[in-house]
Amino acid sequence: NGSPNAAGDDRHGDTRGMATKLYGVEGEKFFEDPASPDAHDFIQISSPYFFVNDSRGYTDFFERVNSEKTSKLFKIPFILGWRGTVNAAKMLSQKISNPIDVTYYSVTPYQFGIGDERKAVKYSAIPCEPPAKGSSGEGPNFLRYAMQDRLREGEACFNFRIQARPDDSFLVEDVVTEWDQDAAPFVNVAKIRIAPQIFDTPEQNAACEAMTFNPWHAVAEHKPLGTINRMRRVVYEAISELRYQMNGTQPAAIRGEP
Repeated sequence: NGSPNAAGDDRHGDTRGMATKLYGVEGEKFFEDPASPDAHDFIQISSPYFFVNDSRGYTDFFERVNSEKTSKLFKIPFILGWRGTVNAAKMLSQKISNPIDVTYYSVTPYQFGIGDERKAVKYSAIPCEPPAKGSSGEGPNFLRYAMQDRLREGEACFNFRIQARPDDSFLVEDVVTEWDQDAAPFVNVAKIRIAPQIFDTPEQNAACEAMTFNPWHAVAEHKPLGTINRMRRVVYEAISELRYQMNGTQPAAIRGEP
């Protein structure tokens, strides 16, 4: 969920997320996760754009959204600007029928390669098949049940794609503006297959609660780029430490310079 209310109603609009761990990736990571030292994390959301480009606007936005005073919300357009306000409204009003039928985007750019040949790229995961037709669902937790039903019947599949920046007019620091897909099309590079399964078990839920993701859990060849990614490094570290503390394990450590 993108909403500050983690127990929110699935029937309300919201931005959804998809986090993936690719195991077997050796090498030093910027963020060390003791639970999965050989993994590389990919974090994406159900929007190709974000609503703010700097940490100050991000902090002010969530302080006001989480405030109980309605009067504080009126300043949000002045904090985010016109485009940021429109993006935020779109992101928080998305309604889906099944998380498996949604296209996800990294939004922020990442380095691709080392040295003079390196590029800036963005990631995306798009369902391999057209989304299944379905209603908005019933009940506050219908998205969980929709995934249960789908994966009980068969596997789910996503095409993992990269979008290479063609020139400097595609700004690394501007995540409010979507990179033009006509000028910089996404290219399929891999498939993500989710096997048929029953995932809502005590063991699976416990494993999920103990797992943490961070865009900086990455090797140098795929370094996160831009201000928002640098901010996420701090935010995700704090989330990770809290999760480890709640689960009674050691918090992860940060290594290297941002």
